[in-house]
Amino acid sequence: MNKKILFIPRYALIPAVIYIITISIYYIGRGLTENSPHYSVDIFLDQLLPFVPSFVFIYVLAYLQWFAGYVIIANSYKDICYKYFGGDLVAKIISLIIFLVFPTVMVRPEIMGDGVAEGILAWIYRVDEANMLFPSIHCLESWIVMRGTLESGAPKWVKTLMLIFSLLVMLSVVLVKQHVVLDIPGGIIVGELGILLFNKFNGRRVYEWLENRIGW
Repeated sequence: MNKKILFIPRYALIPAVIYIITISIYYIGRGLTENSPHYSVDIFLDQLLPFVPSFVFIYVLAYLQWFAGYVIIANSYKDICYKYFGGDLVAKIISLIIFLVFPTVMVRPEIMGDGVAEGILAWIYRVDEANMLFPSIHCLESWIVMRGTLESGAPKWVKTLMLIFSLLVMLSVVLVKQHVVLDIPGGIIVGELGILLFNKFNGRRVYEWLENRIGW
């Protein structure tokens, strides 16, 4: 039986720590492209979609979904743990390259009203600039934890909930105008590419090497 540290198996600790470090990739890309030209990838569908501030609750709860999803993945089979933590790592590296080569930007709507949703969204707009949007990291993360949960041994109701919530997250990013439509498939494709490349080049060897070095 694998010894657990907090609520994940010991073998998942290294992938989890590396995952936490990759959060900085988004901000690294933003800092390095601050003075670069930015591009818009909005299409006609973006003009048709309404602005729905109440979806900010789904947008924010996505962070809880990712945490829960990766705990489920970490407690699944070791191969699944490595596959999805590793796939996320590769996807984040690909995202950073895209951020550096093709930084994007969008125009946000004016927030009207003084409700709770509007207040939260106004705060998000202040702390999160409308750039570095393609691919959507929100969609990338929700897609990967959904894929990993579906492949795990989680109960069927958990898998169904994860699937539905991932779809709602992808809808939320455009309804709160944090992303444009093309950022959604961008996040999904990059997520899938990350998983594919991690498997193709047997990336689990990196985790195993680190485990051996630490003496696990």
